[in-house]
Amino acid sequence: MSGAGHLQRALRRSEVPELELARYGAVVATVVAVPTVLVATIVRGRPGLLGAVLAAGLVIGLFAVTGVLLSCVARRSPATLPAVSLVGALIRMVAYGALLTALAGVDGIDRASTVVATCLLLIVTLVYEVRFTATTPGFYWLHTPASDGAEMKERTRG
Repeated sequence: MSGAGHLQRALRRSEVPELELARYGAVVATVVAVPTVLVATIVRGRPGLLGAVLAAGLVIGLFAVTGVLLSCVARRSPATLPAVSLVGALIRMVAYGALLTALAGVDGIDRASTVVATCLLLIVTLVYEVRFTATTPGFYWLHTPASDGAEMKERTRG
């Protein structure tokens, strides 16, 4: 793909970046979840299957919900978008920890499969988020007022 093609793709992505981040991030996580669940099933049997599916549902679900919430925040209060994004990441970490703690005594779900699948899918989604935000022009950018004092619309996209 030519340089112009990359630029066109990046500009297209910057029009609604939060929703695209959620949509494609969930797709990437789902693609990685399939072999993760298969391996957990082969190694740990039915408990591994249940643990890996639970982890996949949690990671993919929270990732998608975060993207939708970021989209809503971008429309209502774009200046708070970076802070909300970081708070969302913190809430996801707490949710993962709470789930793994709650599963400590649950029979029928392999905790090791749940932990490994959660960590693997979390790493994949975070790498995807970093790559997406680094290659999307204007993602989380705020435009400052014009130097002549004229008001300029604050927004998060380039």
